[in-house]
Amino acid sequence: MKGVYKKIGALLVAGLMLIGSMSGCQEQEAASSQEESSLSSSQEDAAPEEEPAVLENDGQATTMVVAELFYSQERTQALEEIAAKYMADHPETEIQIRTVETREEMERLVESGEADLCEVSWQDQREFVENGWLLDIDKYVDIWDDVTGLTLAARQVIRSMGVDVAYMLPAVLQQDVLYYRSDWFEDYNQDKEGEDRVYCQTWNDLIAAADKLQDRGECLVFGGKEKLLQVFDSVLWSATSLTPAAHTSAAYLCDSSQHSTLFSLEAAATATEQFVDVMTSAVAEQALEWTEDQAVEAFLQGDAAVLLAGQDQYQRIFSAMEEGSVGVAPYPRGLMSIGILSQQYTGFSLTKWVEHEGNAADFLFYLSNPDNNTHIAKVCSLPPLHKEAPTLDPSLEEEGLSANLLVDERSDLYAFGQEPMRYQAWEEFQTLGEQGLRDLLAGRVSVEELLGQFDAYWSQALEEEGRLWDVE
Repeated sequence: MKGVYKKIGALLVAGLMLIGSMSGCQEQEAASSQEESSLSSSQEDAAPEEEPAVLENDGQATTMVVAELFYSQERTQALEEIAAKYMADHPETEIQIRTVETREEMERLVESGEADLCEVSWQDQREFVENGWLLDIDKYVDIWDDVTGLTLAARQVIRSMGVDVAYMLPAVLQQDVLYYRSDWFEDYNQDKEGEDRVYCQTWNDLIAAADKLQDRGECLVFGGKEKLLQVFDSVLWSATSLTPAAHTSAAYLCDSSQHSTLFSLEAAATATEQFVDVMTSAVAEQALEWTEDQAVEAFLQGDAAVLLAGQDQYQRIFSAMEEGSVGVAPYPRGLMSIGILSQQYTGFSLTKWVEHEGNAADFLFYLSNPDNNTHIAKVCSLPPLHKEAPTLDPSLEEEGLSANLLVDERSDLYAFGQEPMRYQAWEEFQTLGEQGLRDLLAGRVSVEELLGQFDAYWSQALEEEGRLWDVE
């Protein structure tokens, strides 16, 4: 099947060559919310009856290896403390936390059957599932007492492989936010009112700010070398909403007789035009070739008013800047006054080699409960999984997570989507899609031509690979 996509990709590239060889950041509007439709599943009538799932340690002697991808010493210590608490409550259970440094090392560990629980990244989840290495934990999600209190971001990760399957509980959530020079915004706005003021809530706000703050330097910088397609996707989703999408785990695709992809919608053309406006009017041209580290450095040097970067850059930025000179805000919202963004993540999963599945599942969900996850969020400055986290620990607002927490509080304004990562076609499209966007910005293709290419590519993927968001 890969050959099919290579042929399609070659045609896409050939077509592109032939044609031409994103202070004042408080919330104002309300819009429709985009939330996961369900965290429940159904069993087929013909399937053999299974014993009801329970989240309870049965007291049998159990040894389990929990393999984590190294994040920080603080995270490893927190995992060990949580495991120690669990073992104190269940003395017949022994938990070993094993830390690995790379994705490749994790793959070898899991493939060899040495891990009962493993941490998998968004990049590797499809491969691990297709290899049959991970267990579907949907039956446990269904009965989890804390499921209704999950954040929007956590829900999206749990359903990142489709409607009625779940292969992980989130461990690390990485979301981009806006860092902005609050001193510059406040100075400009002090004698202005209404539309004359500068804001950074929406993409159009950033286009306007680029003109009003031009004497300060560049407006917006980001790691364009790494995140151009990610920005485009957010602009697209925020203009079309996720309502036409088949599922948030495959948010390019539609489940209708009229449209196979979002790229064929009229709103997609409007969104793409806005993307071009943002990139040509608000973004520093050189930023399209920068890594995120380079963009952060330019912001720290005072070369830009706004930086789009990960929440994990918070400590670096705020420790280097004068107090009161920087603010943080959620990802920009789009043409429908909503902001739909993607995220990078890891999650803990049960492997198929787990000896005592029930006890391992009990520990996995214990690790992810509100108390334990809020502790990890605190010590690691990570977005929490539960809505009640700021109540459990109000200091999270002071840990650089205020913008992330606001995204979940304002579900009328923000939501999460994901590219169709379960599709083999996604692997090649990451390169083809980015190159297509660069050709668009260079004037080598038109909006209509680019969307036509994208629509054809993903329509073919849907035809060849099927409705993978609906596959158990």
